[in-house]
Amino acid sequence: MKTKVAIQYFGSIAKLADALGYSRQAIYKWGENVPDPAAYKLEVITYSKLRANSPEKDRRQRSSAASIRSGAKSKAGGKKMAADCGGRRSVAK
Repeated sequence: MKTKVAIQYFGSIAKLADALGYSRQAIYKWGENVPDPAAYKLEVITYSKLRANSPEKDRRQRSSAASIRSGAKSKAGGKKMAADCGGRRSVAK
């Protein structure tokens, strides 16, 4: 979630800070993106009108998670694993 979006939703940094129970100085330190703990708290406070993760970020995470679940591995990763196991490859059954 972008800090700018959260500020616009509440109308000011002071109102955003009050809603979260944070100081205004803490909000100024966030930079471009709202830190995850605050983003999740904002999602709850706003009844999901503000989302912790953007749809684009969600799509990328689902895509990478799917490739991990499908067992996609690089060739180098498999060789390193074999070397770490003393040259023996074990298969989980």
